[in-house]
This record gives sequence, C-alpha cells and structure tokens, in this order.
Amino acid sequence: IAAYKSALMLCSIAGDSLCMGEALEQLGAMYDHLDDSANAQQCFERALPLVMKYGADAQVASALNNFGSFLIFQERETEAISYINQALTFSRRAGDERQATILQNNLAIAYRQLKLYDQALKTYRQCIKISQEKGWLEDLPYNFIGISLTFERTGRYQEALDFFKQYHYLNDSLIGAKTQKEIGEL
Repeated sequence: IAAYKSALMLCSIAGDSLCMGEALEQLGAMYDHLDDSANAQQCFERALPLVMKYGADAQVASALNNFGSFLIFQERETEAISYINQALTFSRRAGDERQATILQNNLAIAYRQLKLYDQALKTYRQCIKISQEKGWLEDLPYNFIGISLTFERTGRYQEALDFFKQYHYLNDSLIGAKTQKEIGEL
C-alpha cells in the first residue's frame, strides 16, 4: 500500500492521470485483499473515471473487471455483472480473447452466487471450450472448480465430485510442470 500511495503521489506531481488511475485501482485491490471495503470502494470509484478516460481498452477492461470482482465479494453480484459485461466489451474491442474468457469466468461466479445455476454452468462450459481450443490449460482449473461448486449447490454431488477431481488433477499437473521447469532453469 505504501508503494502504491507513493506512486499515486508521484503520478499526481507528474500530472499523469492514467498513472493516477492505475495506482488508485491497485490501491483498491490491496485494500480489498485486506478486507477494507470502504477504502477499496473509494479507491475504485476514484480510479475508474481516470482509467476509462485515459486508458487503452485493455486497461479499462482490467479496471472494470477488478471492480466487478470486488463487488462480487461484497455480495453485490447484480452490480458486478454490469461492470464485468462492460469489461467484456472493452476486452473484445482490444482483441484479447483470453482476458474475455477470464471475465466470463467471473460472470459465472456472479451467476452462481445469484443462484442462476443454469446460466453459470453454461458460462463455465463456454470458458472451458474456448480455453481447450486455445490451449490455455492454466485457466481450466478455475472453470472446473466453479462447475464443481455450482453442482454442489444444486445437490448434484457426483457431478460436483467429478469436476472437483478434474480440478485437482489438472491443477496438480500444472504445478508439477511449473516446478519441473523452475528446477530445470536453476
């Protein structure tokens, strides 16, 4: 937080509005991680107008998504969906399919929390299809655990267990591959 506050001050001195917006956004994320929702909300509300005015589409998408994720964890899912949908528009305009898929996963989380289980499952499955087609294996565990949680909440425990196993198998495989790579580099 101290580093981002220092960056915010320096951005302000330099008169760099985008830099200020990004520093505020990151401060919001830090406060969110510390469960300081009042300060997080304030930072995000100050950051968004700056990033939206001065940022490129990918930066805007990221800022909107981060605020949407914050809203999900504040149990304000309906508001979150609006921000994440806006983020999807900017992400697609930027041509970033991977970010768009990650944003769709966040939408599915909001749908699940709103008990819109069919919509959540449909969205998770779309994410899985795209990630498999593109070879984005490291994104799949998030989809698998999301489907598992959705099935669990609907009482479909065998299906929940099946996806939970897929989550752990793939996640463990990815961690193992990453560890082997790091050992090889050492």
